[in-house]
Amino acid sequence: MLDPSLDEKLAPEIDDVVFKRAPRIYLDPREFFERTYLTRTIETILVEIARVFRGRGGRKIFPLLAFFGGGKTHTLLTIYHALMNPEYTRYLSPEIHRLYHGLAGIKIVILYGKDSRLAPSPVKPYNGVKTLWGYLGLKLGKYELVRRDDEKLLCPDLGVLKDLLSNQRVVILVDEILDYIDNVLSSNMDNKEGYIRQIITFFDRLATAVEATNNVLLVTIAAIKYGRRTYTQQRYRYMAGFIEALIEALERVAGNIYAPVSEKEELYGVLKKRLFSEIKISDARQELDKLFKAYREYDQIFGDIENIVSKVIETYPFHPNYLSILQLVSEKVTGQRTRFAMRVSRILLRWLYNSDENPVLVMPWHIDPIELGIPALFFPVRVDEYGNEIDYSIYKKIYEEEITGISKASDKYDLVKIVLRTIFLSTYPYDKYTPDKVFPTNSDIALMVYEPSFFDRRNYMPTDIIDVLKTVI
Repeated sequence: MLDPSLDEKLAPEIDDVVFKRAPRIYLDPREFFERTYLTRTIETILVEIARVFRGRGGRKIFPLLAFFGGGKTHTLLTIYHALMNPEYTRYLSPEIHRLYHGLAGIKIVILYGKDSRLAPSPVKPYNGVKTLWGYLGLKLGKYELVRRDDEKLLCPDLGVLKDLLSNQRVVILVDEILDYIDNVLSSNMDNKEGYIRQIITFFDRLATAVEATNNVLLVTIAAIKYGRRTYTQQRYRYMAGFIEALIEALERVAGNIYAPVSEKEELYGVLKKRLFSEIKISDARQELDKLFKAYREYDQIFGDIENIVSKVIETYPFHPNYLSILQLVSEKVTGQRTRFAMRVSRILLRWLYNSDENPVLVMPWHIDPIELGIPALFFPVRVDEYGNEIDYSIYKKIYEEEITGISKASDKYDLVKIVLRTIFLSTYPYDKYTPDKVFPTNSDIALMVYEPSFFDRRNYMPTDIIDVLKTVI
């Protein structure tokens, strides 16, 4: 957390791990597992893979869908390290270690769309191999089975792929496949759309062959799916038809799709596991009791606090609304979830560590995009799922004028500033200038603003929040 150089390396490319270029935290299995939060999806996949190779059934096809920064590559790396270093899974969980202890003889084939050494194409062949199926055959020592299809850029028959995978114990990890498709479609290759259709057919047949031969296939796709509708990110929107066909092909065999981080509570877990080596809530018990006492004494300001106390204990050292706001911004503004929250939190925690502040909780209003030097993260220009451009950069000017630009001569200047920042961060992602029912109430704002150490140092009371709200709203 204290090393700024890792802010840009929160999700290493899988080839950096394969070729040993990644930071130690991603190369050392013990350190990696000690910093990995076991989400339900990761745990499910690990359990299912172990069941497959121990002859106990188990699911074999896993389409992993999430936008950039959603935890896809981290999930693949967890699988990679668990299979390469099964004894180190003791640092992940006792249950996973029990399943992986002694598990050996499993090959891992990585198809990584950004590196032709791990995913050759007709545009960028590797040692004469031109296709994904050619590379798979090469890695499994059976290239002759697919040589003709590789040379002619034709997807092998299902029977050939079954022969390729027969008598194998292999896990195929596919990452950045959309980048691979994009690279081909952006080239001057003849009949490039035809080749991409062969790619879709290949994954359809590969999934069927994997299912029939007791091997495992994981494919990450930078998209999300709600019901029957698939949403793609801006740079890949022009090839949405191919993406939908790819997902449909995999889902047909898998029967399901998976999200690496599926719930807000899991995102809290990921942050705490990745950012802190140890969290002792007992050390903050006295200050937390003081916070909860204030909630109860000023219930007319904070409103119904029935759930907030348990949530604070669950999310400590973060205020529950801290991550709610990060999640709101990531979903409506940035399109990145885990990576965005991780990067902002690393920078913020480092700022707090080097400041005079010693808060009981990391609050929503601690997120100051300008002070933290990350305005580009909060105020980008992006295109929504309907193809509409949303220019959030205009909110940077509003933020600077209305919040950063507040006169220090104002009464309760610092309190006014954090109240306005809280309101701003809770509302600007909706891109609306009129109040909406999802906007925070006065009680919501009070809960997001009140932090005992800040108020005590300045001799403020919870009632001051209401006074400030009356002047700014």
